[in-house]
Amino acid sequence: MTEFFDRNLVVIYFFYGLAFFSMGLAIWLASSRFRTSELRLAGALLFLAGYGIVHGLQEWFDMFRLLDERGSTLIPAWLLLHEVHLTHLVISFLLLVFFGIKLLFANRREGENGDRLALLGAGAFLLLWLVSVGLTWWVYRPERLVMINAADALARYTLGITGAIIAAWAIWLEQREFEARGMGRFGRSLLGAAVVLLLYGIIGQVFVTPSFIFPSTVINSDLFLDLFGFPVELLRAVLAILMAVFIIRALNAFEIENQRRLADAVEQRVAAQRQALRVQQQARADTEQLNHQLQNAVQDLALLFNISAEFAASLDARALAEGSDVVVESFRPGVMARHGLDADTLLRAHPHLVHLALPGFASVDRSRRDLPGWEAVIAAAMGLYTTGLRQSLHAPPVFHAVPIPSAFAAAHGAIAVLAALYRRSVDGGGAALEVPLAHAALAACSRSFCFAGAGVRTTATPPRAAPAGLEA
Repeated sequence: MTEFFDRNLVVIYFFYGLAFFSMGLAIWLASSRFRTSELRLAGALLFLAGYGIVHGLQEWFDMFRLLDERGSTLIPAWLLLHEVHLTHLVISFLLLVFFGIKLLFANRREGENGDRLALLGAGAFLLLWLVSVGLTWWVYRPERLVMINAADALARYTLGITGAIIAAWAIWLEQREFEARGMGRFGRSLLGAAVVLLLYGIIGQVFVTPSFIFPSTVINSDLFLDLFGFPVELLRAVLAILMAVFIIRALNAFEIENQRRLADAVEQRVAAQRQALRVQQQARADTEQLNHQLQNAVQDLALLFNISAEFAASLDARALAEGSDVVVESFRPGVMARHGLDADTLLRAHPHLVHLALPGFASVDRSRRDLPGWEAVIAAAMGLYTTGLRQSLHAPPVFHAVPIPSAFAAAHGAIAVLAALYRRSVDGGGAALEVPLAHAALAACSRSFCFAGAGVRTTATPPRAAPAGLEA
């Protein structure tokens, strides 16, 4: 039996390397599926892919060296260098350590993904191996190939075994998250991968190539062959194949996750369409009621204004402002200043106050700021009576009773006040806000202006459908 395995050791090395290389390649090819995944495993898998590809190449280097020993003459000389084999072995184990530490600490704390800890951990283990190799050479001063065999054994002891244990532990913890997300089948695949990786690290890397470093002088590949009748490379190859199978099966979890997210997105889109339809139907009904309510609303507002004026006359405005969060006024620019109730005066006395002014025209509009802020004046100045189809047909303006300037100025003012109150909750400071009715009306009907091809008038030429000198 021993002779059979010795004759077929090249085949064992081939499938051994192929298993790891295939696992790494499968992970790399599937990386597009888990770039947006919420699973912690996704952020570390590319390092496991690197481990699989590099470790597979390392095993094929052993295969090439064995073929050279058995008479092959077509193998490039650099592939036979023991240093190349050792370098790939160390790099693969470092990638395994990096994968394990990154997966252990990924997303455990907000704003951290484990990269820094993984880099520090891999660097520490690399330093441990370098120190052990350096001390071994300094003490024994062995020949080149003997030293390389010792460095190989030290790499498996310090990097291979510890990397496999850390990675297996991390994968075992990750499979519990799969269980919590209802992916038990893929969680069991991860559990199988963790068990196989642990066996590969503890058993596969303990029985190393014999060297003068203890315990490889006793526990080595020759002892394994004597105890079990087959080479340790066969056990490593079987474990590598099992690990590749388990990992590739677990990769399907990302496809399931993407399908779930796609289904959720479709469901949300359908729900949004239904909601939009309901809103459209409700808006249609509300519009039908609005025309009936506007006239009553105007009468109610007039009555409310009269009552408010009488009530305000009995109040001390400054005392009222002292206990208020927001002051709203709709006078022309300069009126409140004459009464000592303008924004600058009130904010000096009450720095926490939010002052909102709703004039007809902006205080910086010197030509129009003193005009009355009446609905009809604002609407005519903004060309609201000639927008849309009437302007395209050059039809004369038509008055309508919809208070667009007031309604949109109130909405914009409310938004501005809410923003100022939020900022005050952060820094404690008040604010002086101004929302001219003219600006609000222009914003409300900007879509009509765009479709009509109308721009801002800068000449004194009277517009066809609005009073001369009042259109902005």
